[in-house]
Amino acid sequence: NLMPCVLPVLSLKLYSFLNILKDKKKKIRFNCILIVSGIITSFIVLASSVIILKTFGQIVGWGFQFQNKFFLIFILFIILFFSLNLLGIFEVLLPQNIQNKVDNFLSSKSESSQYFSGVFATLLATPCSAPFLGTAVGFSMGSSNINILLIFLSISLGFSFPYLIFIVMPQIIKVFPKPGKWMENFRYILGLMLLSSFIWIINLLKINHYAVFIFILVILLFSYFKIKSKFTLISSIIFLISNIYIFSDLFASKKRGIVWENYNQESLKNYLEDNRTILVDVTAEWCVTCKFNKLTTLNTNTIIDFISENNIVALKADWTERDNDILNFIKNYNKFGIPVNIIYGPKNKEGILLPEIISKDIVINELLKAGINEN
Repeated sequence: NLMPCVLPVLSLKLYSFLNILKDKKKKIRFNCILIVSGIITSFIVLASSVIILKTFGQIVGWGFQFQNKFFLIFILFIILFFSLNLLGIFEVLLPQNIQNKVDNFLSSKSESSQYFSGVFATLLATPCSAPFLGTAVGFSMGSSNINILLIFLSISLGFSFPYLIFIVMPQIIKVFPKPGKWMENFRYILGLMLLSSFIWIINLLKINHYAVFIFILVILLFSYFKIKSKFTLISSIIFLISNIYIFSDLFASKKRGIVWENYNQESLKNYLEDNRTILVDVTAEWCVTCKFNKLTTLNTNTIIDFISENNIVALKADWTERDNDILNFIKNYNKFGIPVNIIYGPKNKEGILLPEIISKDIVINELLKAGINEN
């Protein structure tokens, strides 16, 4: 629930409770029940999809929907829709009649919006949750249909935990400070967080970076001239600078990095026969944890120098789009989600499976255990 794919949506719904009078416990409880229903329904649909595909001999991995461009476009518009509303610019961008319909849909009085916010949160969560749920989902894939349903239901209850607390103890809303200016600022921050998610997903569609930057800049300008506050201006500037740094690959060609070769089973086999030490990285553009591993470990000078100095082979298996060879490869290690990092060497040709969250020490120590080649 604290992952970047989930937190903005979770915070958005908890924020909406502040607009409900604190003595209306039944209203808060009812809204939470609707949200939890949406989450549980979504996980049942995911479980049913896995069961159906498994019945027909198909294998799927956790987060498989992000390999579909139609899904990406669909989720992209939903995120933008919520973000623009939080940034307070619907009345600028939409005609009055459409604005009224939008406001009605987003209103806390709208039962359907509560339910579908749970569905939306589930769809958006999978790229972040793979490191924590990959083992459980991997077990379910090779288990009975009943176990698949039970595991997915258990995950949905864990995902729903913050809302379940409000169902049991709706009076916990009293812990929140009284409504005031901070709510407007918090609302704007949530809008920027969702806008970051929008930038992340639109990058998966390979949209020109300059076009995305201009589009985001126009949105922030509209929002600033609508609200006209110092907080809006400062937070927007920080948002622009941070996102340019995080998402832009404008200067990527000038950076040092590991020389990755494309993974295929034949090349892996040949390198193993030559007694080479090999690092395999199964990754995807939509995998948030994969990006984290690269930022904190794989793209650091320590790892880059170690791999270069020891003549280690680096193979990248790009699973951004569905690839059955890669899926079958990670399935051999009982993995159905990414990131997956495996090390091979003269002393361990079966492969050493690394944890989902890796560190420089973990990578170097396991490479040494596998045996550093002399070739």
